[in-house]
Amino acid sequence: MTNRTFWALVLSFSIYLLPVFTPHAGLIFWPMMFFSDLRDGLIMALAAAGGALLLQGLAALTFWLLLRQIRWWRLLTMAITLPMLFFTVNFTFLYAIPALVLIAPDWSSDLGHLKRACMAANWSLLPVKAGVSLSLEEKRIAWVRDSEWTSDGILTMPGCQVKPVEFLRAKGAQLISVNGAGERLFVTSAPKYFYSPPNSIEFRELAPPTTVRYWTPLLTKSGSELAWLERGAAAGTPQRPHTIRLRALGLDGSERSIEIDQPQRHSLTLLEADPPLFTLARHRNEILVIDETGSLIGDPVSPEGVYNAAYGFRRVGSEGWVAWDGYREQGKSRIVWSLVTGSGKVIIPRGRSIHSVAVSPDGRHIAFATEANSYFNASGRLVLLRTSDSSILYRRRLAQFARIHLAFLGNNFLAMRSLEGSGNGVAVYHVPDRKP
Repeated sequence: MTNRTFWALVLSFSIYLLPVFTPHAGLIFWPMMFFSDLRDGLIMALAAAGGALLLQGLAALTFWLLLRQIRWWRLLTMAITLPMLFFTVNFTFLYAIPALVLIAPDWSSDLGHLKRACMAANWSLLPVKAGVSLSLEEKRIAWVRDSEWTSDGILTMPGCQVKPVEFLRAKGAQLISVNGAGERLFVTSAPKYFYSPPNSIEFRELAPPTTVRYWTPLLTKSGSELAWLERGAAAGTPQRPHTIRLRALGLDGSERSIEIDQPQRHSLTLLEADPPLFTLARHRNEILVIDETGSLIGDPVSPEGVYNAAYGFRRVGSEGWVAWDGYREQGKSRIVWSLVTGSGKVIIPRGRSIHSVAVSPDGRHIAFATEANSYFNASGRLVLLRTSDSSILYRRRLAQFARIHLAFLGNNFLAMRSLEGSGNGVAVYHVPDRKP
């Protein structure tokens, strides 16, 4: 090996000392991003190793050419090369390699056509928590908010009629629970909790219980009661069982308790209260139903492949269900269903998350919208499918970060932001049942 080749090879290792800039950690050496923990990112690490060897080879060739004979202009060229290597490393390891490894190409084309029924101008769909049943869809209503964020409303069919409803004007006010009866539950940044009865401009403050540190109440499906899950110490015992508490929203505010017949070590989340039945998520991927005695009703549902069904689950009829990855740390997101009309699943291309899912009350149709998980130039899709045979009835490519919300109004209408691009508002479309 010549002296020139030796020094070119030595200098080529300088690419491993070049930092990359990350928004959270600032400047760090890029090998720390890809090789610090190979268990969680082996494919990414292998791709990074390939990119590193390629860059090192290019750097070695560059230095070999520059070291042919020392001249001042060669030293100047070397000084200019270092910043270029810095930007090349940043582009390669912050954009090019993650884009290739994390984002799978989606070559699916637009398909079908949706006929618009009507439009509610200057309103946008408001994603709300109404439990796991399809009570809003069955009543053919959807919650909306005006473009100025000064008023809520209830969108109904026919005609896309919107009934304005008074908006809680408090700092950080968030709508955390609604039901088909028209009741609403708000929390502010204080935090303070406010209840609004149906067809009322009243906002009544609710006192949190003294037995829990973090209160996560929800409205019962039929209304007039508040429900939450709590655990705490019991007299004479180290711990007490998980307990569902219900509080009447009338003037007396009476409360009652239901002790759940589940081990204390189980992690439970209350998803819906529809006395005498209550739907809970156990651990990450089990959905169970208990009655007012705290006993389990039937067998738990475990949607295959779904990371955490608590973030995406709907009951359809007495036996059917639809589940999806409303949140997923690793792997491909998916939608899974088991209905009277049939069973199936949809696996979302790598690097995209499920932003919104809507299910028709009869379970015949599922609509969903996806979007890319990152800033890479990847688009999501809007899809309407038939559950009996997984046939796609409508598909459209969405702009990056489109964030489309969806809501069925009965079985025959689907509401979303207008697809025509003409005007700002919620458009309602007829749901087709035939493949295009």
